[in-house]
Amino acid sequence: MKLYQCVLANVLFSAIAVSADSPHFVTGFTTVSCYQGDLLVCFREVGFVERFPFIPYSLSALAVADSTCANPAGRPVPGLRSSSQTIVSVLQRLGSPLLNEVSGCISAPSSNCIATPRKCPPALNSVYICRYNNIVLTDTTNGITLPVGDIICS
Repeated sequence: MKLYQCVLANVLFSAIAVSADSPHFVTGFTTVSCYQGDLLVCFREVGFVERFPFIPYSLSALAVADSTCANPAGRPVPGLRSSSQTIVSVLQRLGSPLLNEVSGCISAPSSNCIATPRKCPPALNSVYICRYNNIVLTDTTNGITLPVGDIICS
């Protein structure tokens, strides 16, 4: 019986040691939002065996800016739309006092999402929308990526 318990404990501790050296993003703690027009991605990454003073993270997305004219009901008027696209790429280094975890937020400035303002005819309103598509967060040290999704910032 004791030999069986020893073997079982050895197998369990080996499995724990192997999984501890696997950095990964905790998806339940990842959020994407717009803060004062800026794209903001907050995250938590765990599973480090050794402490890194700083880890470089990359945030990338496609910024799509739409400017259109809308009628008083808020519906876009066909033919009065302009659009521009910009590839957003931000590199930021984050560190943590904790041995096996890094938590933080990375932002991309709203200056990445600019459309030429539309001059609308009378009785129509100018509407500006900024979308960030294909948002991806990457731990460049460990080569781990996390597709975050899309968001609309008005």
